[in-house]
Amino acid sequence: MGIRLKQIAAQYHPVVWWIVGATAVTRITQFMVMPFLALYMAVHTHAGTATIGLAIGMAALTSTVFGFIGGPFADKYGRKGIMVLAMIISAVALAGFANARVTWVFFVLSALNGLTRTLFGPASQAMLTDVTSPELRSNVFAMRYWAINVGASMGPVVGGYLGTVATGWTFYLAAAVSGLYGIVILLIFPESSKLGAERAERPVLMKTMQTMKTILGKYFHPVQSGKARRAEFKNRTAKKGANLPEITFRKALQTVFADKALLLFVLATIFSNIGYSQVESTLPQFMGQMFTSHLAARTYAWVLTSNAVEVVILQLPLTKITNKFGLIPSMVLGQVLFGIGYVGLGFSTGLWSFVASMLVVTMGEIIVFPRNSEYLSVLAPDNLRATYFGASTLRSIGFFLGPWIGGWMLGKAGGPAVFTVIAGVAAVAAPFYVWSNHVRHHVEKSTESMVL
Repeated sequence: MGIRLKQIAAQYHPVVWWIVGATAVTRITQFMVMPFLALYMAVHTHAGTATIGLAIGMAALTSTVFGFIGGPFADKYGRKGIMVLAMIISAVALAGFANARVTWVFFVLSALNGLTRTLFGPASQAMLTDVTSPELRSNVFAMRYWAINVGASMGPVVGGYLGTVATGWTFYLAAAVSGLYGIVILLIFPESSKLGAERAERPVLMKTMQTMKTILGKYFHPVQSGKARRAEFKNRTAKKGANLPEITFRKALQTVFADKALLLFVLATIFSNIGYSQVESTLPQFMGQMFTSHLAARTYAWVLTSNAVEVVILQLPLTKITNKFGLIPSMVLGQVLFGIGYVGLGFSTGLWSFVASMLVVTMGEIIVFPRNSEYLSVLAPDNLRATYFGASTLRSIGFFLGPWIGGWMLGKAGGPAVFTVIAGVAAVAAPFYVWSNHVRHHVEKSTESMVL
């Protein structure tokens, strides 16, 4: 058994295990506080549902605007330095929430929190892609998502028990953990963009001196490309070893619109994210209308915990089953499950009905979210991976619009109406996934014909 585990571990670069492990730890503390932000703001500012939704959505708006910068910067200057910067900003934002009592402060801190996601997400996913061979990437993204939910299964209950909504001191703890993770990245992580995917084939137990030599290298030199750009970009190629061209905001926008398959994928995920954002913003406010703030916090905590536990239990078997269906059919199935689950949430009246409905949403989540990253890694040229992951954060506009739309509808029409409409919005994503994949295959066939 031990030998088998060592063989499995040896298939992946050490940085994969560092990221997976650190993700679990940081998510415990982040899920102690962030899921309760809507209730926390309602208690301490008495703002309306639409205003709270807009404040929650500011994080996504920041991700949308600066997503075009985070990815290109990670491509140009390296993944490691950007990840460290993101953790510093995260620590500052989380500590700020502990003392926030004015509405505009929540808007500012939420925006900073979104900047953290923008910087860290594309860089870390690009790092995982850099050090992992193509046939193992599906497993790596699944493990990362599994680790997120290992942490998420503990965080909400702990946060509810420690009184995050009433006091908010747990924000300081979350800030400290983010700062510690930044130090770990700085001292231990190599710069993956200079390693290349071939490093994934090296043994896990690398020599200490070799590791330290990599760690102590210069973090912010422009990253060099190593392979040709895709033919979709007018057959322009980059010579091996040449420096990456300077990436600007305009060029990042061009990345999205130059690749129609990427554009359609982004539209699909916007619709999908409008739906899922209700779980983080409208759902706790809906519970706050039904119960006291204390009972709403406890109920919401258990619903989120059930979601995370279900992911931990179902992630691997459900991934294995749906792998047989193919990438796009699985994503379509996930959107259907989302729609069914949202309707259930809207008509739930107590803990167990919320938990049952969340189970259906969870199955959609398990299927769709890791495959979004996998599909994006298929679309991205090797030398523009982080740019693609960063540019794709345009999909975060769904997490900006969703909370505001949901909060406004909740105040006007109530929970059942909100979640019924949102179910229809989520269903719209499915045909866009199919369309994107069709365009991708068409371009690949055209490229092959040109080569022949």
